[in-house]
Amino acid sequence: GKCSKCGMDLNLSPKEKIVYSYIINNPGCKSGEIAEKLAISKPTIKRIVTDLISKNLISKFGQGAGTNYIARG
Repeated sequence: GKCSKCGMDLNLSPKEKIVYSYIINNPGCKSGEIAEKLAISKPTIKRIVTDLISKNLISKFGQGAGTNYIARG
């Protein structure tokens, strides 16, 4: 069956899936941390998290340097 949490049935690019699963496994992570751990550039991470937020997959908390992300669901 489909798993809504693993993102396989979602219309996500491979990079988006990697970022999404990282956020699922590391609630409250920040974009700089995600970029570092996944070896993806910060601008790319920012674009991906914006995309994931617009798809209601993750929630954003805080502002500026304190911004962190948590997977919904």
